[in-house]
Amino acid sequence: MRRFSIRFFLLILSGALCLPVLTGCGDERDIESPALTLDSLHDQNENTTGTPAFKVGEGTTLELSGTVEAGALVEVEVDDGETFPASVSGETWHYTLDNASLAEGANVVVVSAEDSLGNKRSLSFFVTKDITGPDITFDQYLSPDRDGTQTIGGTVDVGSTVEVFVDDVLETEPADVEGRIWHHTLNSLADGSHSVSAIGYDELGNPSPEVVEQIDVDSTAPLLTVDQDQASLEWTAGSSMPVSGTKESGSELTLSPIGTTATIENIDTTDPDSWSADFVDLEAGVNLLSIAIDDGSGVAEAQVIAYRDLAPPKVIGNVPAHGSESAPPAEVTVTFSEDMDAASIDVTNVGTAESPSMTLVDSAGELVDGNITYDSGSREAVYTPDSLVSGERYTVTVKSSVRDARGNGLGSDYVWTFSTN
Repeated sequence: MRRFSIRFFLLILSGALCLPVLTGCGDERDIESPALTLDSLHDQNENTTGTPAFKVGEGTTLELSGTVEAGALVEVEVDDGETFPASVSGETWHYTLDNASLAEGANVVVVSAEDSLGNKRSLSFFVTKDITGPDITFDQYLSPDRDGTQTIGGTVDVGSTVEVFVDDVLETEPADVEGRIWHHTLNSLADGSHSVSAIGYDELGNPSPEVVEQIDVDSTAPLLTVDQDQASLEWTAGSSMPVSGTKESGSELTLSPIGTTATIENIDTTDPDSWSADFVDLEAGVNLLSIAIDDGSGVAEAQVIAYRDLAPPKVIGNVPAHGSESAPPAEVTVTFSEDMDAASIDVTNVGTAESPSMTLVDSAGELVDGNITYDSGSREAVYTPDSLVSGERYTVTVKSSVRDARGNGLGSDYVWTFSTN
């Protein structure tokens, strides 16, 4: 009986010690979590230094895809709610995330993989459902207009597009958008009253409320024009803007700032058919100026906008991502929130001296040779190194001296690191 008890105890002990990860046991098991990656959407990631974050607009979707251990199942869950199976083919998975399953605002999305033995791995990211359109104003126009041709304009959020309608008919070309200013030329409107409106669309496709002004065209109205190259401009080179145009000969000119502490100086009407002045002490943001003439038989009024942009640009993305590890990349890219001054970024043979715009250094603090170029279409600065090596940790610094197209500096250095394998 004693011998049996000892044998039974040893049997139990050996079973307890035969854990799944131990070798030499007949019932060895795999408890390693299945491999799982999210490879899509890198160019849409708005948080490159932490948990990935994305945005979707009304009616848009996110195409999720990546790699997974062969034979594993993949599920997608939103805010601890119902889980949905992703399609898996070999070692790749795919799922279309319809924004109908998302609440307005922030959502946490979890992608989980489970292998045939029940081992699991998950990754999570944030998705913000943004269905709010951009802010837009309609500030610049002339009414009544003698010949039906003028430049209209206003403000809109950076990155937006603007459509213009005349009497509910969409103009053939969209408005031009420069920074926070949109402007559009109306050509030869017929005599009479016209409803002119504009709608802005953000980068997610969300529409703004419609803004509407009435513009009257009257061939007998007193002549007033604003020079087109002064219309709808964004100013930062100082705090003044010259304005000029033509007017009905002998008419009385009145210039009046609207809702701003900016003032008018140097009014010149020496030529009876033209006028000019300086709009000075502009405030940051919107400055409106009313320009009116009265020839005794009628009045015409134009409203002009000057936007003084003093806000610094921002870095909104970088590749490789902060803290990432990958094969040595051919390029290092940083994306800005707005148009930048290429002259403050472009550098040739950057390794010969410390760049005023970007630096790339190894773990020993040595500068990496290469070239830096700016692409205005994508708003990206691209650092092309001569060579990067495996097994190294690199630090990238975007200098505060980098400027946007209106001369505003970045404000502070933007720094991130990545490693190579």
